[in-house]
Formats: sequence, structure tokens, C-alpha cells
Amino acid sequence: MAEQIQNKIVNSWHIHQVESQQFNSNFLMLGFVTPVRLKHINSRALLSYLMAVHAKKYPNQQAVSRRLMALYGASYAVRVLTYGNLDVLLFRITFAKGSRLGKGALESEQMIEEIMTFMKEMIFGLDFDFLSINQQLIENEKKNLIQEILAREDDKVAQAIDRSREYLFLDEGQQASILGDPKQIERLTIPELSGSYQEMLEENQRFLFAHGEWPEGLIEKVVRAWPASNAPIPFRAAERPALQKPSNQVESSLSIEQAVVIVQYELPEDENGSFEVLGVLNALFGGGPASLLFTEIREKASLAYNISSRAQFSVGLLTVIAECEPKEAQELLKKIDDQLQRIIAGQFTDEQFSQARKTVLGERFRTADAVESLALEKFLQLLSREPVDDQLFEQKLPLVTRKEVMASAKQLKRQSTFILTKKEQPL
Repeated sequence: MAEQIQNKIVNSWHIHQVESQQFNSNFLMLGFVTPVRLKHINSRALLSYLMAVHAKKYPNQQAVSRRLMALYGASYAVRVLTYGNLDVLLFRITFAKGSRLGKGALESEQMIEEIMTFMKEMIFGLDFDFLSINQQLIENEKKNLIQEILAREDDKVAQAIDRSREYLFLDEGQQASILGDPKQIERLTIPELSGSYQEMLEENQRFLFAHGEWPEGLIEKVVRAWPASNAPIPFRAAERPALQKPSNQVESSLSIEQAVVIVQYELPEDENGSFEVLGVLNALFGGGPASLLFTEIREKASLAYNISSRAQFSVGLLTVIAECEPKEAQELLKKIDDQLQRIIAGQFTDEQFSQARKTVLGERFRTADAVESLALEKFLQLLSREPVDDQLFEQKLPLVTRKEVMASAKQLKRQSTFILTKKEQPL
């Protein structure tokens, strides 16, 4: 059965509904979206933790878990993320399709209504009176969030990525981790959380993505009865964040033994729609084990333990991340640029070019076969001014030429380099 797709706006919600038999589960994502602002990062991050374990009807994690088990073992989670210049507070739930459980149409509809009711209760039912009396619940979630932040600091690559943001983006909100700052999270008060929560409900754009089996008109009927925002909120698409002037930075840390090298190349503005060309360029450059960065720098030259590139269309960057010995960092930077120059000059074989296209197509297939990856990609495309058309992408991918990739590589501008390296112990 071919997928059927519907797009509607109901009660301030931008709804994208995909009717599909591809998976055994239904997948539902709901997001509250606003421009990234430094003053709300910490509170929104903590809200994501609280709203995963508490609502007026479900006062703690145990109550939430019991309800999910009663919903045939549904899986529920909340997280924060950035997309372009937007801050997304994202709710998702996965649950078994009624047809896979042997339920009839009426039973399946009732189950979905119960799922939607649960989501309404978790999103709109945060109980600050209860939290004021039971502040230990907030303290526990503060600890859990801070632990996640500290875990990133124990990961040398994550640590380098977080540090490099301070030299990359112009806006302070973009420079900060979306998980927030541990010291500021510790100081968050209930009034601050309540204010951020009310702003989310009243002023954020609302998006809903549904994938699976959905009775005709049910989602719209349910959403019409949900609390509305104060006023209609116009659609605001994700934009590229403003970048700082190009820079080269080196920092040292006692917590790492090796060096992490990050190189940022700015994607050309006029290439926004040429996702297939940039995809092939990235795959040829560093987006897989057959890429030039991997084969020439890691395998042949043995300059890096790990090296790869990724195209980040939402922020307009192609990013190279490598791990190496500290003494090799500067030589590694030169070798990275050398591989880009090879692409610009067309110094790659037809076999390498063909493999790059296969890498892109393989990645598309892997995403399409994983329900959570597919759903997140499709949800984020709702925030794009020009979302990728999958059918058109797959049609155009085999038509990408060497000259197009070479021309695209020539338009890349090195925006910044950042090296996080071992700090020598004082004698």
C-alpha cells in the first residue's frame, strides 16, 4: 500500500500525517518550537526532564511507566534539540498498531484516542503546585540532567564540539549547549520554570508528525479539543545561524590524552536546494569508510585514529571531526585541505565517485528502515523552508556529475578550525 500524506493546520498545530504500513508501530512526534534564546535554554532543558516523568495525573516516573505499560508497552520520551536557529522541545511516543494486535477498527481508534489523551496530559498537565510541595522531584531531575551534561564533558569529541561552538556562532544561545549549564540549572526556581512553560504553551510554534495507521480525521478531532495558544502563530522556518569571523583556535585540557581536530566549511547559500550534490560531495570527502579522508589520512598516512565529515544543512556547514596524536594535529589540518583540493581538481576515480553516490543512497535506505530516524528527519523537515522531496532526491542522485561535485567543493569556504589537545602536566 502506498503512503498517503496529509498536511493541515488545526488549532495552531501544523499537522503532517503519513498513513503507512511500513512498520509494526505507530509513531507520533509533537514539538514546541521557538528561536534559540540563551535565557531559556536551561529551563527548557529541565522541562524536558520533568515532562518525561510528571504530570498532574501521573505524579512520578512510576505512575507514568504504569500508564505506558497499560498502553501495550508504549515508549514515551522528551528531549530538547536545535535545528538551524530554532530550539525544539520534542515529545515522542511509539506504540503498537492496532492491526498488529488483532484489534478491530473501533478498538484501534479507542487505543489511539487513549494515546493522544496521555500526550495531552503530559504536555499540558505540568503541576507546579505539586512540584512546590514535592521539590525533591525537581532536584532529582536536575541531578539527572546535570549528569548528562557531565557525561558529555567526559567524552573528548563531545567536549571539543561544545567548546568549538563558542568560536563558531555569533549568537550566545547558539554557542551554548542545548542541555544547559550545570551551575545555572542548579539555581533554577519554580517561577522560572513556570514562566518558561507558559511561554512554551502560549508563544511557541506547534508541530505534529504522525506515521502509521490513523483513522480518518481522528487526529484533527482530538487536537481541536486541546488547549489553544493565545493567538495564531505565523510559520517561522529554520534559518542558518549567523557565524563569527573565520578563526583558528587551540585549547588544551587535562582530561584528554589525544587531540580532537574540528574543521568547519561554510556551505554556499545558493546550494540550499542541491542536497544530492552536497550529499555526494560529503560522502566522497569524509562521509564513510570509502571516503578520501578515511582512506588517505587514516588508512594510508595513519595520521588519525578516527576521521569523518558530515553535512549539516540546517546550519549551513560541512564539518570534519578527527582524533589524532597532539603532535600530528597541524599536519592533519594540512592533509584535510589537501583532500578537498583533490576533489576540486577532479583527482578522484570513477569508482570512488560511484561509491560516494552508493554511500548516500545506502544512508537514505538505512534512515527509511529505522522508524525513529525516519520520524525525526520528517519532523525536522516540517521546520524547513524547502524540505527535501525524497522521491525527487532519489531520482536526481544518479544524475549528479563529477563537475557538479567539483564546483560545489570549490564553493566551500573554510570557516574555522578548532583543536582541543592534551595539556602538559607541570613539573
